[in-house]
Amino acid sequence: MLDKAEFKAWLEGHEPSARVGLRATSLSCPVAEWIKETNAQSYTEVTSMTVLWYSDGLGLHTVSSPEWLMHFVNKLDALNVRHITARRALQVLEQVKA
Repeated sequence: MLDKAEFKAWLEGHEPSARVGLRATSLSCPVAEWIKETNAQSYTEVTSMTVLWYSDGLGLHTVSSPEWLMHFVNKLDALNVRHITARRALQVLEQVKA
């Protein structure tokens, strides 16, 4: 579910100028938007340390963030913009080595 290559493909499927999330917002960061869109989750929260989501019928789930996601979220939150475009998210993702 938290595969870096799948996230990258999702970003590449958007127009470069399309907004894919908000900076410093655990409920609307690009990774949260990706999970909600591709997995039909009704509630998703992403931080640099954990990913939490609710699945209808299956309840609440929490997993530790993989290393790539921790670095991505930290780099994204350091930006000086609120709205994150697909282009910007891909640029940040390219800086993440893990």
